[in-house]
Amino acid sequence: MPGPWITTSDLLQRVADALGTDVSQLPTRWTDLCADANTSATNDVSQLLMGLGYTQAQIDAWDSVTVYARDLGTFWALTRGGAGGEAYSDKALKSLDRREELRGMTTLMIGGVAVAPPTNASAVGGVSSGDSAAAAALARQYDRQGFGPHAGYVSLSGGGADSI
Repeated sequence: MPGPWITTSDLLQRVADALGTDVSQLPTRWTDLCADANTSATNDVSQLLMGLGYTQAQIDAWDSVTVYARDLGTFWALTRGGAGGEAYSDKALKSLDRREELRGMTTLMIGGVAVAPPTNASAVGGVSSGDSAAAAALARQYDRQGFGPHAGYVSLSGGGADSI
């Protein structure tokens, strides 16, 4: 089961710190905002890294998962709470949005060891291996189902219009 790797209370404290106040002074709406932000942060971390081919077990074991979840959770809470501008600088807020970093993760540190996604692990946009014959067969099937045409593809095998 993925995350959450931080609690709503953790986020409430981060929001209070960012806004220069005590948790007890925050309006009650911040509790729901932080709970929703925690869900969004958990989903961002899991979905972006699984899209690169990492397994949920690797993500859960990642040494920095709480740091990224905390930053993203704080980003979502402050963004949705309207705390940008005067209350919290837009530059500081933007620094908490770490989704672009997650999209570029080529390795995760797990127990101090760099770990890459398992080979052929992703069916959702990760890098996997295969051969051009399989890709050509899939393209031909795609054309037969009326989703083509695939004209204009560069031939890798030097064959006719049907090869890729």
